[in-house]
Amino acid sequence: MNKISWRTIKSTLFRVYLYPFLLITGLCLSHFVAIAQDGDLFLTNYKVPLKNIDNQNRAIVQGTNNVMYFANTKGVLSYDGVVWGIIPTRNTPYSLSMDVRHDNLVYVGCRNNFGYLTKDKLGRETYKSISDNSENKKIFKGDYGELNRIIQHNEFIYFYSNKVLVKVRRKNHVIAQVWKADKDNQFAGVLFMHKKPYIQVKTKGLHKVEGDKLVLVEKSKLYAYLDIYSSFMYDNERVIFVASNSWSYLFDGETIRLYIPRDYKYLLGNLMRNATRIGHKEIAYSTLSGGVLIVKQDYGTTHRVINYQTGLPDDEVISLYKDRLGALWICHSNGISRVDANLPIKAFSSYAGIDGNVTSSVKKGDSLFVSTSEGVFYLSKVSRFEEVASLIKKEAKYLRTVQKIERVITITEPKDRKRTKLRIYRHSREGAKDVKRKIDIKETSKVEETPSRVISFEKASVLLPNEDIRKIYAMASIPFIYKKVEGLQAKCRQLYPHYDNVLIASNIGLYAASTKGKRMIAKPVVKDEYVHFIYQSVQDTNRFYVGTESGLHLVNYKNGNFRAKQKLKDMDDLVYSILEHNGKLWIGSENQVLKVDIDSVGGFKNFKRFPFANSYSENIAARLIDGEPAFFLSSGIYSYDAKKDRLIQKTGLQKFANSETKVLYHQPGFTWVETNKLWKNITDTKARNFLRTRFLEIFDDIQDIYVDKGENIWVVNDNALYKINRRAKLDDRKYFQVFIKNVRNKKGKFLPLKDLVVRHNDNTLSFTFQLASPFFRNEDNTEYQYWLENLDSHRKKKIDWSGWNKRAIISFPFLPSGKYKLHVRAKNTFGQESEEQTFSFEVKPPFWQTSWFYASQTLFFLGLLLVSLLVSRKGKKYARVSYVLTFVTIITFFEYIMLTAEPYVDNASNNVPVFKLGMNILLALTLAPIELLLRKLILKRKDNEKEA
Repeated sequence: MNKISWRTIKSTLFRVYLYPFLLITGLCLSHFVAIAQDGDLFLTNYKVPLKNIDNQNRAIVQGTNNVMYFANTKGVLSYDGVVWGIIPTRNTPYSLSMDVRHDNLVYVGCRNNFGYLTKDKLGRETYKSISDNSENKKIFKGDYGELNRIIQHNEFIYFYSNKVLVKVRRKNHVIAQVWKADKDNQFAGVLFMHKKPYIQVKTKGLHKVEGDKLVLVEKSKLYAYLDIYSSFMYDNERVIFVASNSWSYLFDGETIRLYIPRDYKYLLGNLMRNATRIGHKEIAYSTLSGGVLIVKQDYGTTHRVINYQTGLPDDEVISLYKDRLGALWICHSNGISRVDANLPIKAFSSYAGIDGNVTSSVKKGDSLFVSTSEGVFYLSKVSRFEEVASLIKKEAKYLRTVQKIERVITITEPKDRKRTKLRIYRHSREGAKDVKRKIDIKETSKVEETPSRVISFEKASVLLPNEDIRKIYAMASIPFIYKKVEGLQAKCRQLYPHYDNVLIASNIGLYAASTKGKRMIAKPVVKDEYVHFIYQSVQDTNRFYVGTESGLHLVNYKNGNFRAKQKLKDMDDLVYSILEHNGKLWIGSENQVLKVDIDSVGGFKNFKRFPFANSYSENIAARLIDGEPAFFLSSGIYSYDAKKDRLIQKTGLQKFANSETKVLYHQPGFTWVETNKLWKNITDTKARNFLRTRFLEIFDDIQDIYVDKGENIWVVNDNALYKINRRAKLDDRKYFQVFIKNVRNKKGKFLPLKDLVVRHNDNTLSFTFQLASPFFRNEDNTEYQYWLENLDSHRKKKIDWSGWNKRAIISFPFLPSGKYKLHVRAKNTFGQESEEQTFSFEVKPPFWQTSWFYASQTLFFLGLLLVSLLVSRKGKKYARVSYVLTFVTIITFFEYIMLTAEPYVDNASNNVPVFKLGMNILLALTLAPIELLLRKLILKRKDNEKEA
């Protein structure tokens, strides 16, 4: 090894680490491209339900059936949308790769071993080693190291570690070539350009692989002390790679140039460790303490930040992967998350500043207002760090206590050449942060004592003060915050915008909020009453009817102010809903409907009650359906019969009503009901439901639905707020598939998935089919159905699908002999059905149901009857013998029939003993008259013989 002077090392470190900063010092610290008020991406967080499985998942890949695989410390994790599994490997896996353009195999790189995943004939996935192949053992007998990267190109697969680069032929999985690192100069990364490998050699630089030789790229010497963590083609001529100094670079085959994202300081402050392309023009960067930053490739502008602040369970990202639907899978220290960038649903509750459980939302112009159990909040753009300094969720993460320490990552943040600030993160096995963030100030004579201490895996240099990192994290993660409407601290349930005001229904009264300078202030209109409903008159838009816990109020708006004008006399009932129709008000109350007459200015006159004799309390919703008043109860939907002056059930609407029907009705012109697991606005029952309401099915606990003027749908689900974009379209259902994962018999033994033929015995009469449907959007709502076709039946085939069921298991406790074809299909949460899949199999009959056995039985019984006939001709002496033979033949024949039918009876009766007893009684009742008939025949014959 050639010696390198200390001056050279210092010069290299300066150009690699400090030059980028000098290059961009003109950029403002907090200059972040504002993300549009579009909400945060929809996240699904997974906890692996397997025992003894940690959260260290170093790689991710999607298989041919859309099954997801994760390189876990205990093996390869698999998830098919239904079941999590673990596939044992030789050693700990570090890398995964699959290329649909070639052999569709999932290749696995482990510690000192590599291979691929394969399925046996029973459908079980196993790891098959390539390196343990006898031929490959002869080719290379050394140590492979930790194979942490796999690259596939046409006929070759490359497995990389810091010790070797192995080239394997795809067609026979035989090693074609091995490049081995020197003991003193290990490999520090690999990248491919135009299908040619380049290897970074520690302290030497980037080398091009030419045959058996490694040829140094001269202009890479300046970057000799960097490790290359990940790389991919940036465009047709350049490769982008992430280096150990938290910078990314572009390489064109000769020259390395710095690639500077706009929010480069976010990546530096949070230690960038990986990158992957997630679109044609987008790059996702992962970090050790800041989650994921997504940037636009051409301009480097920030598109999204996915971190603890925006809903990610942990900021320490271990691996990234983009699946075929464009979603980003993120493995972190707290589990696995899926970020669905292409799903037209965005989260709006993750913005900082909001308190309480969300109850409703409304748009007033471009402003979003949200009511919660703690008040009303409005979304505001962040312009200064001071606005969000106290709202950074990341700080709260350090308050969780842990007991065991697994590793310590030290981040060195030099203030100057004499002082070094250390920020220490301690991680438990579960990935939780230590009791508090510790800041230690240590004196040191030199920041760069040795190059290895700067670029080692355990230490990373960050040239930013800790306070600046907080600012960068906050300004990138929190582009908007919720600000509270002042003057109201109460539980709020409904919002109604009117001109420059927002009416608020709360548990302490009716309030009106308006802008005063830069503040929103709420003032009371109706005090000290629990307000349940706000209704705007259809005759005068400045007139409002307000339902409370103790009656009905009239409120007018005039000259910029709301004023309570009148309360309905002699009526102190609780009001849940209000409807105006043909000069009358219809009030939905508790177990009753009220009809209120009003005058020309909306004032109250007299009223009449229409009670319902319910044994339990029920809140009645009064809505306008198909232009007529309708009243929703659990027992049905009622309408008003003017001739009889009473309420009657409306036959045409009963399909929308049952005891489990949920009705949401806070917004005029929209009455949402959930029937048959689908949400629909039934204000006009004949109108077609617009397609994007299908996206409502991704939610399990909807509490409010609001449609803004732009036709976006706002949903409150499980006390959180989401927005469904008006341009929402369902993906092509070709991405939604179902397949049979395995088949088991009664004892749980796996059966072949191809050409299944089973012989008749107690263990194979029962079949259990495990289904899988790798669709990762609310997959718990995926449903399955099937029908079993008997191929031996000569009747016309009747397609008889089972009902939809969420259980991904199909069981047949008993199947008689025959040839069968099982038809299965699935339906996802959006109501899309997969293509039908079939599985053919055969159950061989027992020997007593074969044709040769039936023939032998027939011959046997005919033989007995023939013997009986011959004996009877021998005269009176053999009459008794003939009688016994005939009777035994009949008994044997009937017993044979009963034994043949017994399995079918057991299956139909679920082995209830009384049915077997009934069969025996039937046999006895049948034999008695036959025996009597035989006796008569014999006696008659004796009498005839005597007369003769």
